Amino acid sequence: MIPVNWGPHTRMDLIHRFIDVNQYQSYLEIGVSSGLCWNEIQAPRKTGVDPFSPIPAVIRQHSDTFFAQNTDTYDIIFIDGDHQYDQVIRDINNAWRCLNNKGVIILHDMMPVNHRQGSNPRIKGDPSWCGDVYKANFDLLGHAYAICEIDHGCGILGHIRDRVTAQHHHIDFNYFEQHCHQIPRLRYEDVAFEM
Repeated sequence: MIPVNWGPHTRMDLIHRFIDVNQYQSYLEIGVSSGLCWNEIQAPRKTGVDPFSPIPAVIRQHSDTFFAQNTDTYDIIFIDGDHQYDQVIRDINNAWRCLNNKGVIILHDMMPVNHRQGSNPRIKGDPSWCGDVYKANFDLLGHAYAICEIDHGCGILGHIRDRVTAQHHHIDFNYFEQHCHQIPRLRYEDVAFEM
């Protein structure tokens, strides 16, 4: 078990703060689901992608299909898709290609605190499932990246030097638990929101 005090802030607080401080105009959300985050985010231009979302305004496509056809760019991109390692790596690389200068990518569920949350496949009945996207943390070391210790871990990616490759298929939650100290972590109050 990884001890974390998540504090009162949510992913929506983090996203809104980036939008407000940087006067971001365009927001893309990958993995809208029922719209918990989507419905709260206020941005002049908002795009949501989820193949199963019941929200009419959301593009009902898999993120790979969306990115293959997309020609728009965005100031802030929130990735909260299918919670699988290979997919989050693809989403990061695809998102980076359509991110505006001085934009930011936010990744949800990057810090499961126990084996159940970090399982893949999902353990039935666990509402706080993060999947194995935590593996991507180690691929992002060396980039402008840190986890904000809120809301199951929100990765903040401000810049990548080159394409991110999935090099950590072999690790499991025990490895993550023993090595998560290598990943830069921030409290919400310590985030430098200006990009």
